[in-house]
Amino acid sequence: MKQYHKSSIDGHQGAKRTLERLRSYCQWPNMREDIERYTKTCDSCQQNKLTQRKCSVDIVVPMPETEGGNRYMLTCQDALSKFTVAKPIPSQDEETVTKTFVEEIVLRYKIQHSIVTDQGSNFMSEMMKFTCKLLRGKN
Repeated sequence: MKQYHKSSIDGHQGAKRTLERLRSYCQWPNMREDIERYTKTCDSCQQNKLTQRKCSVDIVVPMPETEGGNRYMLTCQDALSKFTVAKPIPSQDEETVTKTFVEEIVLRYKIQHSIVTDQGSNFMSEMMKFTCKLLRGKN
């Protein structure tokens, strides 16, 4: 189990992938539980989880207008879990993007340590920069 989880080629894949890889070679009682317990105590995996708390945000444009007047989609994907949120928005101006990002993503799903963008003007605006500064607690 240790050898497959800590492999230098593609190691530290997590409990699910370690289980999948090992099942093709061997099995034992409580195999899933043993692997889950082991990966939860792996120092490298736990440290990696802490340092990867970042999300990628983007705007999907243009889309057919909805009954609510939305033509764009603000998307956000967590780098670690790959959990994705998509929020319809009426415009991609800096105020709408910043407000939706804070209210629908940050406040609902937790503040990320870093945000990855395509550096579009709506994400690089002074309003977004100031908001991120406030969220980090730096004035």
